Amino acid sequence: MFIVSVFHFNCANPTCDGRLEFHGAELTLLNMGSYLLSYEVLRDFMFHFLKGRCTLFTYYSVWQEIMHDASVLDFQRLLSYHHWRFGWYSFLDLLDINYSEVLGIWILLFVMPQHCLSGRSYATH
Repeated sequence: MFIVSVFHFNCANPTCDGRLEFHGAELTLLNMGSYLLSYEVLRDFMFHFLKGRCTLFTYYSVWQEIMHDASVLDFQRLLSYHHWRFGWYSFLDLLDINYSEVLGIWILLFVMPQHCLSGRSYATH
């Protein structure tokens, strides 16, 4: 956990009005304007969620305990749960997931087999 100052770069291109804001992606950082989140932490949560069903709040609470053990006693002030949640949803937008497609696959994998085993059919007569 580091406190950082994010600035802009001077830009000679007239389309950027002489100012190019620091994006962060090239350094695997998600720039949320007033704070940065590492893609590494966001991906770590993603795998905890996908593989272990860890919630956003549980992950944040454990992270807060880890930071406390590392003597970062003001972690909640440095990164509030609200900022963590907003950062996660912003990261999800970057992943460009088609949720309609994901829902269709989920139905095929989890709902349909149960109905097939029970003898029910979705076919219309």
